[in-house]
Amino acid sequence: MTLRFARVAVGLAVEDPAVLTPPVVHGLVASWFDDRLGDLGWAEVGKSGHESRIKPYSVTPPYRADDGTPSVELRLLDDRLVDAIGRSVRAGRPQRVAPESVQRVKVDPDWNSSPEEVLEAADVQPQTIHFVSPTVVRHRWRGERGAPLLVEPLPEPRLIVGGLRRWWNVFGRGERVPMSQTQAPALDLRRTPPVVVSADIRTVRVPSGPEHLPTAGFVGSIEIGLAGPVRDPDRRALAAIVGLAPWSGCGPYTAWGMGVCEVGPAV
Repeated sequence: MTLRFARVAVGLAVEDPAVLTPPVVHGLVASWFDDRLGDLGWAEVGKSGHESRIKPYSVTPPYRADDGTPSVELRLLDDRLVDAIGRSVRAGRPQRVAPESVQRVKVDPDWNSSPEEVLEAADVQPQTIHFVSPTVVRHRWRGERGAPLLVEPLPEPRLIVGGLRRWWNVFGRGERVPMSQTQAPALDLRRTPPVVVSADIRTVRVPSGPEHLPTAGFVGSIEIGLAGPVRDPDRRALAAIVGLAPWSGCGPYTAWGMGVCEVGPAV
């Protein structure tokens, strides 16, 4: 069995779309997926799906579909989660959105891929990441163990690329996703560190949410390249790493509607 990615549009029948705040959407999606994460091998050892830091999905902020239906889009790193959408809600879990709110579930047939296909599609052309929803990076002060975590609305390329490569490492280990043995693209970030070639970004406020959510993030686009002696295999590895962003999202809080990305060739 091969690990597959998927994009799913979920239409929600709610009386007032304003109710779809980040905490409400996060709680709704978590109620669908948390129990399944352990069953599918994603939850960390000794943790429930809710407690696990590994969330193989990202969620877009609410939007209106072409017919006006309030909706969210789910970017899934495991298409087996599709069957769980709406199931836990219908089973009667208490929610701030009514159990019958799931109006439709539509899988986008044009956005279906796998780690192997992302690797195969990678080429040597520079790549641009488009940050659709507010995004932040998170790191420790001076990289020191035990130092406080800093969250910043800045497109730091080393942190963005490093975060995406960690997803490849999850796939390659085969520990949590045993059907996928894809190896992470080989790229020495010390020899050829990622750099921002060009950028068109701005900082925006994040919709109100729980206290632990950042109050601001960046949106816009950056073209990512490599510094140092660069070879075509390095460029392909960078393109493969960046190519995961449309499904995994970038940075923390992707299960709260942050870090939603698209990727395309640099223009």
